[in-house]
Amino acid sequence: MEQKNFNYVILIALIAGFVGVMALQGMTLTSTTATGTGGGASTVNIKVSGSTTCFPVIENASLQYMTTHSNYQILVSSGGSGAGVEDLATGITDIGMTSRPIKASEYSEHSGTDILEWKDWKFAKDGVTIIASDNLLPYWVGGTPNMSIETIFQIWNGNYTSWNDVPGFSGVPGGQETIVPFTREGASGTRETFEKYVEDDVWGELEDDPKYKAIVSSYGVADGNPAM
Repeated sequence: MEQKNFNYVILIALIAGFVGVMALQGMTLTSTTATGTGGGASTVNIKVSGSTTCFPVIENASLQYMTTHSNYQILVSSGGSGAGVEDLATGITDIGMTSRPIKASEYSEHSGTDILEWKDWKFAKDGVTIIASDNLLPYWVGGTPNMSIETIFQIWNGNYTSWNDVPGFSGVPGGQETIVPFTREGASGTRETFEKYVEDDVWGELEDDPKYKAIVSSYGVADGNPAM
């Protein structure tokens, strides 16, 4: 499977009452009441929430920043890209993290807020990949799974239920066993990117497939983001 899809990971915030800090791609946020880096400087509390893909990077950056700016208290929490948008729109957080762009439906849902004034910073690219059992290694060509995007579509929408159903994988040890797909939680931007880019020439994008919609809630959910 040669195709590689990448999505941007993003920080979003309403820039109001903030000036200069958050050393990510040269962009910074800080309270206008802060007059120094410690000692008598006012305490600045910043809440960040959202994408589990962004979480490890932003948490580490926040910890490093606070070592040299002792008056800053930066709390970073994960919960998915959807949660990052929701938390920012409802005022729970100061900065939202997403591993995808804001969706049209989110603009519509939060049209009564200041969502149109939000600013975003793309600070990395997020690669989405498939992880399979190492029992399949003998059937991989040159270390790359001989599996098309269409095949992945058919696995996740339930058309292929065992490895014996998958073209080119007949005879895999335990091939008669049921394939057990795992996914991410519903608010995950990684999952949404996967659902968008996995498509079939006949059925279209996975996210629009009726069979997938009916079965996805029965799949196991990976806790956190192992890729990070």
